[in-house]
Amino acid sequence: MGERRLGAVALALAIATLGFHVRYKVRPERQDVEQASAELATMAQWNGRTAPDVEAPLLGGGGFRLSDVVGKKVVVLNFFATWCGPCRAEIPELLRFAAGAGESVLLVGIDVGETPETVAAFARDRQITYPVAVDGSRAAAEALGVASFPTTVVVGPDGRIVLYETGAITNAEVSLAGPVSAAVRRLSRGETVTKEAYLAALAAEPPPLTGRAKAIADAMPCPCGCSDAVAKCGCQTARKIISKLRDGSFGEKSDADVMRELDREFCVKG
Repeated sequence: MGERRLGAVALALAIATLGFHVRYKVRPERQDVEQASAELATMAQWNGRTAPDVEAPLLGGGGFRLSDVVGKKVVVLNFFATWCGPCRAEIPELLRFAAGAGESVLLVGIDVGETPETVAAFARDRQITYPVAVDGSRAAAEALGVASFPTTVVVGPDGRIVLYETGAITNAEVSLAGPVSAAVRRLSRGETVTKEAYLAALAAEPPPLTGRAKAIADAMPCPCGCSDAVAKCGCQTARKIISKLRDGSFGEKSDADVMRELDREFCVKG
């Protein structure tokens, strides 16, 4: 099974889980449903994209930069914060995963927005053995659209994201083993990318939507006739709308006005 298909399966499972909770939980909280929907939209937006060339200094000296290891290892980036309860809870599982992952896999914990001293004390207390970087400026997290902790991103040997997961890793065999194992097999077959080719692909990759453009794509039903929002639909119509949102100027128009204009322009019935 290819990496993109695995990503699609993971996304489908996440959607099914959300549907189960929405249907069977007694009076689900609206903000919980909205948060879950936003997380699914983010996952859909990132899976299959060329990963940004994130970098951050490592505890103990030196630094991590994705382009230095892409194509050489399967990279697992775990964004966390020391104050985050789910982040603390998942560390034993990440340690177990890292211990058995093998030399083809590099797990890097990336703390966001805290001081090296705080992170170093946290890593010592929890006996973290995998590399830990400190994203004090939040640049790495922002480049990958990380909005909640923990968030785990798996980058395959071709530099593309094969898993974008929000929430604590409670069972690595369920959350990580499939995508990581498939990526390791591709790595062993030589299906890799050079640093130069990765950077060229990254330069050609359109940036993800942010801010108001992302909010509109998350809220607007796709005019193709499916039940998905534009941000989650992968059809040609959705891609054209996303391109328009990325490049357009909204002026004084409301979000509703922008959506109506886009619907008129791209509706397949037209």
